[in-house]
Amino acid sequence: MQLLKPSAEKPARSRRERFNWILLACLISATGSLIFFANNYWALVAGLAAICLVPALLVRFDILHPYTWYLPLYLLYSASVPTLAAMGAWPYGGSIAEAVRAEWLAACAFVIFVGPARRNPRFDNRAVLSLQSPSWAVYLASLALTVVFLGGILAGGFSSKMEIARSDAIFLRLDPAFSILALAYAILLANGFARGRSRWPFALFTIGWNLLALGICGERDYVLRILWITIYVTHVFHARLDPKKLLAGALILLALIPAMGDLKSVFMSHESNVVNVNQPLQRLLTDEFLTASDNLTLLIRDPAWPRLYGQTLLWDLEQSLLSGSLFPHSSGVAPTLKFNQYYFPDIVATGGARGFTLVGEGYMNFGLAGAGIWYAILGGFVGFLYRRASTSSLWMLGYIVGMPLTIYLTRTDFSNLIAQFGKHIALPLALIFLARQAPKRAGWSRPSVSVA
Repeated sequence: MQLLKPSAEKPARSRRERFNWILLACLISATGSLIFFANNYWALVAGLAAICLVPALLVRFDILHPYTWYLPLYLLYSASVPTLAAMGAWPYGGSIAEAVRAEWLAACAFVIFVGPARRNPRFDNRAVLSLQSPSWAVYLASLALTVVFLGGILAGGFSSKMEIARSDAIFLRLDPAFSILALAYAILLANGFARGRSRWPFALFTIGWNLLALGICGERDYVLRILWITIYVTHVFHARLDPKKLLAGALILLALIPAMGDLKSVFMSHESNVVNVNQPLQRLLTDEFLTASDNLTLLIRDPAWPRLYGQTLLWDLEQSLLSGSLFPHSSGVAPTLKFNQYYFPDIVATGGARGFTLVGEGYMNFGLAGAGIWYAILGGFVGFLYRRASTSSLWMLGYIVGMPLTIYLTRTDFSNLIAQFGKHIALPLALIFLARQAPKRAGWSRPSVSVA
């Protein structure tokens, strides 16, 4: 076990945290004044950018802290519409200011409930080392299910994601296997690093398999999630990565997102796929990051129902307890579904749907205050995971695998967090832990893992 630093450092750390809280209070006051009194779109974007980017500076760009990995991506989701409006590329302007205020309030709640305290992981590797056999079993079983899933798509002659969504074929309900595969991959990658063995052929195979899935079924999330897990598991369990290189890699990955969109379903489409490199910023904002901000402005501009006062949380719970994979026509009411049924009935009739917005779910319930309440819940949950992750390798792996889900949650509702974190991360991780085999040799593990 890693020796803790001398207790004399605790008063200094406490003073630094108090100072960070004071800076956060000043930041919230300054950006709030800008957000609520701004008279142009660039000022609104500047206020959002400040509340989302400055907190990362306070935690010294620690990539494990939620300020660093979540808030910049939340900014892209939130600032897409006001940025496009400022560029003259957005036709609707009536509800943008109110939407930005809701997004700013949500960011403030997240910042407060996560908190600016940094946690340095200190744990031994025994738990990870003991999970090798059950993790391989889960990985291979999940891989086999993904083979059936992708093979069924190719054999079924589908030509679009919409056709897949409309189909009732049983094999098409196996897509959660990719989530279980990602969890088992994270454990095995960490296991290899803890043993001092190379896992790069294994990592390249898994990344390549998910790239193949992108070409077949058009899901970029599979590739982005595996790349994310690879980076973070390497950073924690192998070698600390240079923040400057990580920033460069993140920018490159963002630039590749539109290109991934051009290559979606390349093996399923009957048309030629051409990568478009024109207007990269506008394409990025109108591609992956438009949905949440666009839906929120639509919800504010044309509200379909009175305030729901927390009712959607009951919908989320009901939806999360039902398995859409096994019973695709038995899912309960969800905010995303209600939104799509009202605003996009034609898309729903064809078997498809748009995303939603977590800020919008809060707004549906309590207006501006609801945006803050919903992100206070999210911030409290993510902050709890972050603190627990510093104490245990298993908590750390659950935290890392849950990061992409938290980011995806920005453009959906709470039912996805409850269902997917519970069914695809917490439950499989618990089952793998219970099925572990005790190590035969006590000398397998290195003393500990510590990330500054």
